[in-house]
Amino acid sequence: MKKVNWKWIIGLGFIITLALYVYLKSFTLLLLPEGDLIQSVESPDRSRTFHAYLVNAGGATGGFAIRGEVEDRKNGKRKTIYWKYKIETATIDWLDNLNVKINGMKLNVKTDKYDYRKHQ
Repeated sequence: MKKVNWKWIIGLGFIITLALYVYLKSFTLLLLPEGDLIQSVESPDRSRTFHAYLVNAGGATGGFAIRGEVEDRKNGKRKTIYWKYKIETATIDWLDNLNVKINGMKLNVKTDKYDYRKHQ
């Protein structure tokens, strides 16, 4: 019977976990910092609220960012749909019950997301 080499299994598990963390942190909106709430605006029918947060994205060497999330007021679920770096203000206008315009970017709250890292 062959002996199991636990060092390789643990090392491989660590590498996979690290790669997954880097992917989620760098290429998705899932692990963004919370930030400080600067503005909340309700949709015309009051079924959703768009929250804008100011995030110190780069620490002492970087700038600020705006993270925007939509809250479904019926079930309380929140979803981040907007992430913009090197900006400190948020101008939010609901166009209708499903479309919001934030800093000039029109987003459908059910289907769209804006991540500046993908639009550079």
